[in-house]
Amino acid sequence: ELYENQNYQGLNFEENYGYLKKVEITELEDTYLGRHDIVVLNSIPNDVSVVAGIITTEFQTPLSHLNVLSHNRNTPNMALRDGWENEQINALQDQLVYLKVSVDTFELRAADLESAKAFWELNEPQNEITLDIDIALNGLVNLEEANYTFVDKIGGKAANFAELLNVSYNGNAIPTPENAFAIPFYYYDQHIKESGLDVYIEQMLVDEEFISSPVARKGMLEELQKQIKANPLSEELENLVRERINNFEEFPSFRFRSSTNAEDIEAFSGAGLYDSFSAKKNNSDKTIETAIKKVWASLWNWRAFEERSYYKINHSSCAMGILVHRSFPQEDANGVVLTKNLYNSNDAFIINVQYGEYSIVFPETDIVNDQIILYNYSNIEDKNFSIEYVTFSNAPELNGQTVLTNAELEELGNYCKAVKQRFYNDVPNSCECIEKFFGVDIEFKIDSDVEDRKIYIKQARYYK
Repeated sequence: ELYENQNYQGLNFEENYGYLKKVEITELEDTYLGRHDIVVLNSIPNDVSVVAGIITTEFQTPLSHLNVLSHNRNTPNMALRDGWENEQINALQDQLVYLKVSVDTFELRAADLESAKAFWELNEPQNEITLDIDIALNGLVNLEEANYTFVDKIGGKAANFAELLNVSYNGNAIPTPENAFAIPFYYYDQHIKESGLDVYIEQMLVDEEFISSPVARKGMLEELQKQIKANPLSEELENLVRERINNFEEFPSFRFRSSTNAEDIEAFSGAGLYDSFSAKKNNSDKTIETAIKKVWASLWNWRAFEERSYYKINHSSCAMGILVHRSFPQEDANGVVLTKNLYNSNDAFIINVQYGEYSIVFPETDIVNDQIILYNYSNIEDKNFSIEYVTFSNAPELNGQTVLTNAELEELGNYCKAVKQRFYNDVPNSCECIEKFFGVDIEFKIDSDVEDRKIYIKQARYYK
C-alpha cells in the first residue's frame, strides 16, 4: 500500500549513454549485454554484467547486490513500474540514448554517438591493472595472525575478516562466525597447474575468437569451470580442512566463501561476482572437495570475467582464496549496514534487515524489508543511537512486528561503529572525508544456534 501509487524509484543517481534494450528476465542468462547497453528488465535479477544503465519494472532493495554493484560501477540504476509498456522507452528501444537518474525523476532521450564516445572516454577505466599475488604461503591461515596486508595471499574477503577479529567493543571482541580460517591462493594455483589448466588459461586469454565473440568466450569460460571442478582435489588440503573443522563435530555445516584479490578491496568491490558454497556432514552432494572446487571455479564466472575486463584488470594476476567458517542454516535474521547516511548529511547508519532467510542482497519479488536510519546520537540515557524506520518488513512470519528489537539495533550499531572506526583509522584507505561520511558495507546475521538471537558480524568491505 505504501508504494501503490508510486511509479518511479531512483536508486543510483548517475548518468550514462548506451543502447536501450528490453530483456525478459527469463532470457537474461542467455542474453549478451555489453558495457554500452542500457537494459530494461521486467523483474529484478540477482546481478547483471557490466552495463551502461539498469531499469527494472519492480522496486529494488537499496542495499541489494544489484544496487551495490551499480553504486560501485557508477551505473545509473532505477525502477519504473510501467517500464515494460512505457511509450517513451518503447519508442527509443535499440537506439543510442542518454539516461540520467535523479532523486525524483529521470531523463531519457535519444543521443548522438560523438557525445557518447566523449563521455565513455572520460568516465570509463582506461589503464590496465595488475594485481599483487603471492602463491608462496601454504597451510591453512589462522586469521587471528593475519590482517589487511594478506589480500595478496588470501583475498580481500578473508583479509577484511581478519581485521574484524581485531575489532572490540567495551573491551570484548565483536562476535564473528565461529571456527574461521582461510585457504590461501597456494592451493588454487597448485590445482590449476597440476590439472594443466594454466596452459588452457594462457591460450584462452589470447585466443582471437575468445576476445571477439561473446558466445565463444562464454563457452570457453564454462569449459574451464567444468575442468576445475572435474579434476581431483589435493588430499593434503582436504585432510587439513577436515581436521581444522573437527570433522563437523561442533557444527554440522561450514560455509566456503570466495575470497579473491579482485574482490572486497577499496578500488574494486566485486560484490556478488563470485560464488560461495556449503559443505555438510554426511552429505555426498555437499562435500568439502565439492565446495572448494566450486568456489575456485567461480573465479571464471562469466559475470566476474566481464566486470574485471571492464575495469582492465589483468586476469592472469587474479587468484581465488577461500574464507571458511561455520554456516547459518537457520538464521533468525540477515542484513546489511552502510556506515554512512544515504539520505541526508546527519551522522547515521543505514540498516536493511530481513526475517529469517528472506534475502537482503538477492531480494524476493514483492517482499519488503525493514529499512532503518540509525542516527549516531540519542536523547535517551545509556543509548548511543536514535531509530527511524523508513520501511517495515512484510514477511508474513513477523505478524507486523519489526525484525530486530530496539535493544538489538543498539547493540548492532555499537559493533558497526567499532568496525567503521577500525577501517577508518587503522586500515589504509584513500578517503579524505570526515569520519561520518566514510562508508563501510557490513553484512550481519542474527542466529540462535549458540545462544539466543546472537548478532554476528560476518563481512566488511569499503563503500564509496
